[in-house]
Amino acid sequence: MSTEPGPAESSPTPTTGTSKPKPKLNPSTNASPNPKPRKRFVGRTSKPGAAGTLSGTIANQIPESILRDPLLQAAADQLPRNYSFEIHKTVHHVRKNGAKMVALQMPEGLQMYACTVADIIERFTGALTVIMGDVTYGACCIDDYTAVALGCDMLVHYGHSCLVPIDTTTIKTLYIFVEIFATYISGKAAHRRAYTDWRKDSQRQTSSGD
Repeated sequence: MSTEPGPAESSPTPTTGTSKPKPKLNPSTNASPNPKPRKRFVGRTSKPGAAGTLSGTIANQIPESILRDPLLQAAADQLPRNYSFEIHKTVHHVRKNGAKMVALQMPEGLQMYACTVADIIERFTGALTVIMGDVTYGACCIDDYTAVALGCDMLVHYGHSCLVPIDTTTIKTLYIFVEIFATYISGKAAHRRAYTDWRKDSQRQTSSGD
């Protein structure tokens, strides 16, 4: 008795080992099954020659020839000793920048010393100076546009400042904060000194009247 061959049956494909289930991904976040660790911000890397690096520090150092110049020191001594006008630093930057005309911007409380500072800069750098008599919206704001209009190629700002970045100004800018050092005297000591001076003056007037 003959039988017709039936449809060929497919034999199962042999597998080796056990297959691991694939991790399910969250469709809302599409997160990776192995997230990478987050990088921590540890600060900005300074470029070679930037401030804070060795080369930047050397570039900002004042040469010994300026610091030890007896004539420059004698000229700087004409200013009040408790006012830090940083004359040596100013002369160094004017020379380094090769400035030909320097604008001096001072608040009204410091303008009484402007002519002395201007004379020192002109004598020891050869540059001309312009004393800016009017202040801007605030004394802390630099007036670089006026300095450029006056033909200046450098601006020295004295006093407190809002510190506009020097790479955004229209002119080379140097900030001098002019720290003022005061000797502390207690109220009791000041009163005793004033009373002693008044008593001496009274005795002197009395003796001269006799």
